[in-house]
Amino acid sequence: MIKSIDALAHIGITVSDLEKSVKFYCENFGMTFMRGRTFDEQFFDAAKTLYKLENTTCKIAVLDIPGGGQLELFEFSNQLTPEYVPWNRVGITHIAVITESFEEIDKQMRTNGVEYCMDVGVRPDGGHWVFVSDPDGNMIEVMEPFKQN
Repeated sequence: MIKSIDALAHIGITVSDLEKSVKFYCENFGMTFMRGRTFDEQFFDAAKTLYKLENTTCKIAVLDIPGGGQLELFEFSNQLTPEYVPWNRVGITHIAVITESFEEIDKQMRTNGVEYCMDVGVRPDGGHWVFVSDPDGNMIEVMEPFKQN
């Protein structure tokens, strides 16, 4: 018998401005700040084989995601320039969130000036979906749950 995981615990995203990103995710998606921490250079020196970083510090914020799981946000003192990631490049392209309150979330994001990457779409099952980007250009798919036909 194949064993399975129980749940997705968290997603980690490196951001350019921790406070701005915490505000974005909390105000637009109802996430809540759980805890924060700063890691010093000695932390990264001791874990060099894992992180492969030197001469940097990092502030993190852990946000609770309604419905389960967390979002970890990282702001490094020594940052690389963000790059556009083409959809056909191997790796992660976006995160997706589900909401039963799509119209309200859509209105909330528009009021807050969130950047939309497309017009709101309607899937064949009638559910709405849209792609938006966070302050650093990370793609977020906001969608209604799929309906069983």
